[in-house]
Amino acid sequence: MKVFFTLLFLASALFSMNNYNKGVKAYQDGQYQMAISYWMPYAVDNDSQAQYLIANIFYDGKNDVEQDYVKAMEWYKKSAKAGNAKAQLKIGMMYCQGNGVLISFKKAVPYIEKAYAGGSDIAKEVWTKYKLYNYE
Repeated sequence: MKVFFTLLFLASALFSMNNYNKGVKAYQDGQYQMAISYWMPYAVDNDSQAQYLIANIFYDGKNDVEQDYVKAMEWYKKSAKAGNAKAQLKIGMMYCQGNGVLISFKKAVPYIEKAYAGGSDIAKEVWTKYKLYNYE
């Protein structure tokens, strides 16, 4: 019985990874809505990379997906909460540039700091460009 559950788990994991890869393929083929549908179960299950990728699609507004900064921010925040430095950087930049939100350097500061601590070299450039040290 233990072997059965082990095999079931492995089969589920392989199927699951296959769907993630199908999302990658759909994205590469410009089928962004389909990519979202493949990645959504992962995003809902707190996969920060899937959350980040979905956010990017909404942020850019690609082909069959309308640009939606509100949805993008929602998914970036979920990804950022899980420690995704790229999502933290993107949120900070949205606050600095006013993309879908009011410009708020003060709100950008913690996200840019976390992104830098998470290894984002671009975060240092953003910090300097927008003089975020004035808003700590």
